[in-house]
Amino acid sequence: MYGVYVGRLSWLILYVAIITAVTALITVMCWMSSFFVNCNVVILFLLFFLYGLTMICLAFLAVTFFRKAELAANVMSFMAMALGLLFLTVAYTRDFSHKEGPVSAVPPWCQWLLALLSPAAVTLALDQVEFILFYLS
Repeated sequence: MYGVYVGRLSWLILYVAIITAVTALITVMCWMSSFFVNCNVVILFLLFFLYGLTMICLAFLAVTFFRKAELAANVMSFMAMALGLLFLTVAYTRDFSHKEGPVSAVPPWCQWLLALLSPAAVTLALDQVEFILFYLS
């Protein structure tokens, strides 16, 4: 019984190490290329790192529902992409005629509900960084 938990813990430690390394690399690349000029590097690192952790947890959850790990990975990849595309409802319903900046037709309470889904939350957060960079500069 404990073998299953030790096996999953070892995979979790390995994936956290990989996510940390990849997140550090992506953050350094964004910082060096001045991709997000006014964004704090620590916040950008935390955004990508926490997204990676949620994807790991969702993958561990999905493996329990499927017999084959490959099928679980494909379903979770599709689900992450589909949830991330929910952001497009916010992005493509904006009205740019307001004095305060662009206003989305999606109500704020619906945007908060979308932010509970990890892929949509990451895209909404990156959109806010873009909004700060391009509209407030």
